[in-house]
Amino acid sequence: MTKVMIALAMLMCGVVTLGMTQQAVASDSVELYERGLDQLYGSNGAEQNPQEAVRCLTELAERGWAIAQFKLGEIYHQGIGVAGDRVEAFKWYSQAARQHYLPAEERLAELRKEMDSRERRDAARVAVLDTRI
Repeated sequence: MTKVMIALAMLMCGVVTLGMTQQAVASDSVELYERGLDQLYGSNGAEQNPQEAVRCLTELAERGWAIAQFKLGEIYHQGIGVAGDRVEAFKWYSQAARQHYLPAEERLAELRKEMDSRERRDAARVAVLDTRI
């Protein structure tokens, strides 16, 4: 009986620890997103640093955060603190849209209309590469 109780206690501790770890990761991700936005716009006392903002958001986007993918799409689409790049914007909007993030789906449709034939060809190539990763 004692072994069963110890096993159950260990299991419960593991579940609690796992939950706390997931909570810590989520909290860290939210902080990273907020820091990225603060550095992008120079808000909340942060010095404006677009390169660091892109780094923060890219880290989250690569973890699969649709809102970070969408924000990177906006950054490259509108050239906010970086050179405008419609192909890079397409890449990030597409990743967010694949997760059914509605604003990204809408923006992607708009972006396709703005792109010239070379950009559409390059974007199609990027999209194919992204699905292989």
